[in-house]
Amino acid sequence: MALAPNKENINNYKLNNLAIKNNVLCYKKFSKLMNGGVYFFKKRILNLIPKKPCSLEEDIFPNIIKKKMLTGKIYKNFFLDIGTPKYFNISAKKLTNYFSRPAAFLDRDGVINHDSGYVFKKKDFKFRKGVIKGLKYLIQKKYYIFIVTNQAGIAKGIYNENDFNKLHLYLKNYLSNNDIYFNDVQYCPYHPKGKIKIFRKKSFLRKPGNQMVINIFKKWIINKRKSFMIGDKVSDKNCAKKSDLFFSFSEGDFYKQIKNILKKN
Repeated sequence: MALAPNKENINNYKLNNLAIKNNVLCYKKFSKLMNGGVYFFKKRILNLIPKKPCSLEEDIFPNIIKKKMLTGKIYKNFFLDIGTPKYFNISAKKLTNYFSRPAAFLDRDGVINHDSGYVFKKKDFKFRKGVIKGLKYLIQKKYYIFIVTNQAGIAKGIYNENDFNKLHLYLKNYLSNNDIYFNDVQYCPYHPKGKIKIFRKKSFLRKPGNQMVINIFKKWIINKRKSFMIGDKVSDKNCAKKSDLFFSFSEGDFYKQIKNILKKN
């Protein structure tokens, strides 16, 4: 059983008064540990459950705890009880506060990698100085990381969406080995002078439009006040301005730039 600290003194006898002694779960009066609601059982637990309506917390757990058959592990992560009308009603606010984080909105070419012109092959993708260290630092500081990138090469027929996705699958696998993950990648394949008909149009997705950022705002709970964007073009700056985000042009060392931005925030 996962146990959680009862920081709010939740008054529910099904959850309270639990303790661990020699790794085995037991009851203890005035204990500050409670049932976290996550269990891992061996199949033989099924033999203890009668063939009639019953409750794990009320009918099953008390007996197996008394028989010292249940072990426990303490977790200090976020815990939310929605088992009573009171706590269910305040859950929306608690969840919003928990998942709300600042975000780094990053252009790709010229920020994450060197922009050698229409980069779509992994052999041409070269990380800029300090990028790996800077991305790790953002994750350490609990920032969401979003990529927002114009990909006019798709509209111009230089490469296609499959090429773009193959490169980002490679990046995903490479970065995951360094415990780095992008929370979302938004790209614009459109250009008003594109050669490919379906992508030949004006679009608010394309920076300086900010539809890519708006799409992310709709999907994620973001603390805009502490969020920022880094790009290498004026169109990136204008996109950030429309989105009410602090903007910084890409500098020589990505890690140092990130540290300086976060100091200001």
